[in-house]
Amino acid sequence: RCHEGRVNYDQIARIEELGDLLFDERPTLVCQADLVRAVLMTARFDFVEAQAALARWQHQPMAVAGRQHWGRVQSSLGQHSAFQGRWQEAEDHFVRALDAFGGLSDQALGVAEAVQTGTYRAIAAMDGEKDDLTTVRALVESVLLLEPDTIHDLASDESASQQYSHHLLLRYLVYFGTPGERAVYLSGCTPWCRAHGHPWPLIQAYRALLFYPEEPDLGTKLIRDGYRLATEHNTGPTTRLIGAALGVIAMTWGVSPMVRPEDIQSLRGVLPAASSSLDVLERALRVHPGDPLVFLAKVLPFNFR
Repeated sequence: RCHEGRVNYDQIARIEELGDLLFDERPTLVCQADLVRAVLMTARFDFVEAQAALARWQHQPMAVAGRQHWGRVQSSLGQHSAFQGRWQEAEDHFVRALDAFGGLSDQALGVAEAVQTGTYRAIAAMDGEKDDLTTVRALVESVLLLEPDTIHDLASDESASQQYSHHLLLRYLVYFGTPGERAVYLSGCTPWCRAHGHPWPLIQAYRALLFYPEEPDLGTKLIRDGYRLATEHNTGPTTRLIGAALGVIAMTWGVSPMVRPEDIQSLRGVLPAASSSLDVLERALRVHPGDPLVFLAKVLPFNFR
């Protein structure tokens, strides 16, 4: 649940303090703790502090943290760069991470780590290589095959093990997919086949964008479901921000008001680093936000959408 944006700053300070004390004794454990701190800061849109949480590892040799954790540091740094739109820097970090994971003696572990980082890399390429479909497609296919059977099967898959691949596939289909690929997905899609938690609000939103406007009623129901998944069941502030963006899109499709100015003000109090995204949301309540994909890109960076 780290992605939800819930943070106890006293605990974070204590973890940093213990890391300083234990660095020479248990460096891998300290590295893991710093990686968690970075994830927590990332989930609060504080990408500068997220990078600072890993500062002590940026110039350490691989042997200090160990190959797996050194690779995770590189992968995290790549994500921080991608969140801030520094695409080549992100790519360089992802490549270093994948090289590290490729050298793990436990090959199954290496593959699992590579799939996760490969997913980040492919998503970053969708934003940074907008005009290079060949590169984007190749990076997506390094994680999942864009074959009809794979696309069809993922369309109705609600398992936790496939949810991030499912999100990656849908993001690709909406932004870059061919009409034939989209048709295969829609033919296998069970719209209400879904689970709770991230990234299911986004999966429902991208499904909505695939169905709308040809099937506006279904598209509207899906975007509303994504909104509910992101805002109900005591979700954290980052997830609620994602939900607010989906709610605004639903409102442009004719749904009665779902997002109120006070909702955005409430988020400002707990996500101060997300002020620019919240400004876009606030403006969208007064002026039609236009193309939903352009709007989402302004509010939700990198793999927050």
